Amino acid sequence: MEKMVKKQGNFLKSGIVLFIIFLVIQGLCGCATKGPAKELISKHKRMPRITWDAETLYIDEQPYFIRGINYCGLDNDLRNTPLEQVEKDIQLLKDLSVNTIRVFADVPHETLDLFYKNNIFVIMEINNGGAYAGSWTDFSSQEELHRYIDEALDQVKRDKKHPAIIMWCLWNDGPFGPETVNKYSREDMEKWLGALAAAVKAEDPERPITCANMPGCYYDDLGAEFLDVLGFNNYAGLHGASEYTHSVTERAFDKLAEFGKKHKKPIIITESGYSTIMGEELQGKVIRSLVDAARRRTAGICIFQFADQWAKGGDPEVQNDHIEEYWGIIKADRIPKSGYYALKEAYKQIKENGPKNACIEPYIAAKLPIPSSIKGHVVIEDFEIDKIKMKEKIQGIYTGEAAIKASVSGKAVWTGEKALRLQYKAKSLLSWGCAVIKLDKPIPEKAKGIAMWVYRDGSLNGFQVQLEDEDKDIWQDYSIQLGEPGWIYYVLDFKQLKRSFYGSSEKSNRKLDKGTIENIIFLFKTVASPKASEIYVDSIECLY
Repeated sequence: MEKMVKKQGNFLKSGIVLFIIFLVIQGLCGCATKGPAKELISKHKRMPRITWDAETLYIDEQPYFIRGINYCGLDNDLRNTPLEQVEKDIQLLKDLSVNTIRVFADVPHETLDLFYKNNIFVIMEINNGGAYAGSWTDFSSQEELHRYIDEALDQVKRDKKHPAIIMWCLWNDGPFGPETVNKYSREDMEKWLGALAAAVKAEDPERPITCANMPGCYYDDLGAEFLDVLGFNNYAGLHGASEYTHSVTERAFDKLAEFGKKHKKPIIITESGYSTIMGEELQGKVIRSLVDAARRRTAGICIFQFADQWAKGGDPEVQNDHIEEYWGIIKADRIPKSGYYALKEAYKQIKENGPKNACIEPYIAAKLPIPSSIKGHVVIEDFEIDKIKMKEKIQGIYTGEAAIKASVSGKAVWTGEKALRLQYKAKSLLSWGCAVIKLDKPIPEKAKGIAMWVYRDGSLNGFQVQLEDEDKDIWQDYSIQLGEPGWIYYVLDFKQLKRSFYGSSEKSNRKLDKGTIENIIFLFKTVASPKASEIYVDSIECLY
């Protein structure tokens, strides 16, 4: 297995060669993504009838809850994934009780045939010839719009007779970031995208059209007036967080359900999941909880994603230290992770009992890691100081598209009369900010960790505590989400800290020297939506 993992790129290359040989044998008569579709689908009995109302999707008049997953084949290249690999993956999909996959490219009809044969439907991205709206699109150009329409119609005309496809998806991660939003008005973007949707709908009036918007990115319900189904990529509380609180996900999905009620259209979660770069233990618990939240509020969910992909973070021959390469519920060599077994259990419940009656136990909250060897603690900072002293302790404020303020306050305290108040205001999904606070007392060599009490305000922002040494190297472990309001005990185990930023020191393999730690950094990151946070930190302790 290890050899297979290390040589995944070579495996893909050889697979492509075999696939090309297969096409040559077939005479290159239109089975791939270009040209008229070969009549491979003639053996299929008929096209499924797809309908929908304000809440539910139906196939052949039967309610259809999407038990879905995002599927990319090998190395994020489904177009060129060998059919024998697709067949092997389908057996795993069937074991998961998956009935729908979402794909990110137009797919050869031979591959679609395999999915249809195994009762797996496809949400198909409109991505022919690069006609896929995003931050790169000029939403003021009619020339570009006509090119997109021409390319999109080529794909729809070619593929619309294939019964595996149940829905067209026009874009991903809308409205495509702050630069796009600042450059184009919502009205202009919707006029442009609406014309594209109208052209697709005119060519194929039988299938619903959806999208994948990113909540919290200004126009949450972009395109809701002309779309048939509202799709959302929602990772509330899951980016960079080693803590999960189910009520936060429920609140986020409740908000999406409100869009459905407002526009009287079904809601689907087009992406949600948990990257195991943050640790494999929680993935299964989080995915089970995501499905539980979705089944009560939406018409379906597509977990992101089926398998780890190595083509996103650097060298495709190895798995890079990058969050985007660890989203899979199975590894690249198809070894299941905890998310696989959790999703299998959850989808089986929905398949057998229906979404409303399924028995899925969510993971209510994770516990922050506390070293088992800890025997005692000594307070080294309690912030019982005045405003002048506090200003002296602030070593720096650094932000990106955000504002942050550090002060002392008696509004919320764990012990004593004062605590550190941190106020953060985000401007976009790219926002971040940190306050650097001086530690007056050195950390003893015998200390095994550092801890503090943090009061969360219920916002959806991410929060992380880091340590900075005299060489300006930064040491960190995990982050949390400011989700469930109340006090929590935030612990940093010195054995788990990793150097995340190299300051003036040259040695990349140097170990933490506790005695050189000078500052503590409080870092905020926008996770689900650009909101403000106001939190409190009290009683910073050394652990022994």
